[in-house]
Amino acid sequence: MDSYVLVSTLTSSMSFGALLGFSPYTTSKSLSHIAPAASKLLYRTICLSIQVVSGLSTIFGLYAAIIFSLTILYGKSALGVERDVEYDNFVRATARARVNGYRCFSYSLALFALEAMLVLVERTFYRVVSLPVIGLSSFVLYKLYNDWKLILKAADGIYKEQ
Repeated sequence: MDSYVLVSTLTSSMSFGALLGFSPYTTSKSLSHIAPAASKLLYRTICLSIQVVSGLSTIFGLYAAIIFSLTILYGKSALGVERDVEYDNFVRATARARVNGYRCFSYSLALFALEAMLVLVERTFYRVVSLPVIGLSSFVLYKLYNDWKLILKAADGIYKEQ
């Protein structure tokens, strides 16, 4: 479970960086050839989407990191002093929190993938490479989603509430 904490923390920090990095009050130079009002509206919509997705990814990632950090910390403490009964009770009592932590971890990763797609759209919109980049990234996200569903279905028994 230590890898959950690491990946969740990295995803949260990257999403938080993206959350701080966009200003909806500027327009992208790549949109300068379309009408100024439409350009501003489109760019503000994309930036707002990036900010909302980044914020949600950060919140979900922080939730997962805190839940897994605390459960690992207290679980290893109980095992370190050879309190197996207390550890078993702790695992049963925190099942719901660990299930929620796993879900939030998965949501954070999915939102981070969506955030990466939105940033690609924002950075390449109306350029020569925009259609191939958007098409390729959409295909990769589709494949990722299918594999993610497969893994979630296989992991259902591990994180099911007891």
